[in-house]
Amino acid sequence: MGWDDFEIFLTVARTRSFGAAAKKLKVGYSTVSRRIENFEKRLGATLFIRQHGELSLTTEGRAVLAAANKMSSTASSLERTLQGVDKRLEGEIVVTLSQAVLCGIIMPQVPDFQSQYPDIYLEFDNSRNFLDILKGEADIAIRLTDNHEYQVPENLLGLRLPDIYVHAYASNKIVAKIKKGTPPKDIGWIKWDRRINFARMRQHFDRWGWPLKCSVDDMMAQINAVKNDVGVGILPCFLADKEPSISRINNEIAPLAVLDAWVLAHPDMRSVERIRAFMHFTVSCFEKNKTLILGQQVRS
Repeated sequence: MGWDDFEIFLTVARTRSFGAAAKKLKVGYSTVSRRIENFEKRLGATLFIRQHGELSLTTEGRAVLAAANKMSSTASSLERTLQGVDKRLEGEIVVTLSQAVLCGIIMPQVPDFQSQYPDIYLEFDNSRNFLDILKGEADIAIRLTDNHEYQVPENLLGLRLPDIYVHAYASNKIVAKIKKGTPPKDIGWIKWDRRINFARMRQHFDRWGWPLKCSVDDMMAQINAVKNDVGVGILPCFLADKEPSISRINNEIAPLAVLDAWVLAHPDMRSVERIRAFMHFTVSCFEKNKTLILGQQVRS
């Protein structure tokens, strides 16, 4: 058996699905199923069982997973060591980040990066399942956190970015009624997902005692909900202040710093020129949008 067998096993173990593993590995479903079946035959053990609609590891499977993770870690370490002496401004960079940051801050500047570094291929992953740079799933992570005590771990390389400021927004139609002192009777707040301390934000902006209306855990969907009069949303200023159909409910209330922002990479990659180039590009993207990010670009 070769490393390919363990790689397929690891992918299935992490995704808990032959179909998802096949998609990630860019092979057919039947290929993954057949390779796992042959792998189990060679080991003389059953590695997976199906429970509640998804695959689960058996006791033997968990033992193989521990060994496979060690092999993967060793392989990743060797790859990073070799890449760490790479001075070429070419190759692939996998970046994991949120959809909001990608669409609102990074993507508009990507053509400039591509023009300067035409031989660097960028792969952006803005899925909800953030990739792990320590496991080699991504090269760079742009992370937002409401943990203001966060410090970059010793096993990561990080640069601090400007804080993300938010404000309360509604559709222009609702804002006009609020300014007249006649907000709609059924108005309410659109809550963020459970990972963010929404109560703190609501306390800062709520002067009217509005109830919670609903919860939306995707930022772009939240903006769409605000535009369609679902309720009042607390949104990052760098996104909301560019939307002509929505406005701040009260310009006299100051924006609120909610999220710390970081760009992170594995320390073994500090000498890889393409990684350094993209990290500095990320800093420049945030700096160019700093007025928007800090909520200082106010529309009347």
